[in-house]
Amino acid sequence: MIKINNCAYCKKSAGKKQKLNLNVWLNGGLENLELYYCSDACKSKIEEFVRFNNKYGAKLMLAIVAWAVLLVVVPYSLEALTGNILYFKIAIGLMLSLAGIVIVKCPLAIGTSKHYRRLGIRNITLFLKLTGVLMIYAGIRTML
Repeated sequence: MIKINNCAYCKKSAGKKQKLNLNVWLNGGLENLELYYCSDACKSKIEEFVRFNNKYGAKLMLAIVAWAVLLVVVPYSLEALTGNILYFKIAIGLMLSLAGIVIVKCPLAIGTSKHYRRLGIRNITLFLKLTGVLMIYAGIRTML
């Protein structure tokens, strides 16, 4: 069976000699991975991704969990305390918009390694940015 080594950033075919051995924060710890690249531009993008992911990955995942809890607690608490559905709609809209802004600003540490391996860093980053824009739109529509 022939194994094709694709670029970890753009998923184009990469030569066997063009690979990086990097320690990447995955699943709660550092793992040594061989990441292939097709050009110097892709190599620098992969290194930038790994630096960002290693620095902020764990913190961002904790922030996502905290945000999910707050998304449930804050709107229902406001509605229960005030009895007004308007506060519920505003709180949900603000939480969605805030999450969308965070995803648009720093999408690199949000996707999982399985997705990055399958689609490439560039494609997952684009997908996450589009998802963030849709979340901002949904948050604004919810508040109206």
